[in-house]
Amino acid sequence: MKFTTYGFDVLCLVGELRFKHHMTRQEIADDLNGRGVKTTDRNAQMLYERYLALLGASTTDHIGIVLEEVSQQNGGLMLSMDGIQPEKGNEKHCTSFGKCLAEPSSLLKI
Repeated sequence: MKFTTYGFDVLCLVGELRFKHHMTRQEIADDLNGRGVKTTDRNAQMLYERYLALLGASTTDHIGIVLEEVSQQNGGLMLSMDGIQPEKGNEKHCTSFGKCLAEPSSLLKI
């Protein structure tokens, strides 16, 4: 990637550590340092943001097609979200919501 010395393998690892293992950016930085990839918690945040940008760019069209199929098969979609793990030392913020969507095209407008 432009303006970074990290490869896609590191970006994917950062995404996995955040989404699959629910690590904070400091924990991600510590894990990367333990693997011999020297970084800081701020740099881990930057890598995570680049991962999200790549993930979003790669899934936009595919997600729409899959959601359309799933919506038709099930008569709609139900979305929900719950608590987000804060960085250590910050207050915990939890929210939840649900919405039944009859058409997946409305999902993209949320």
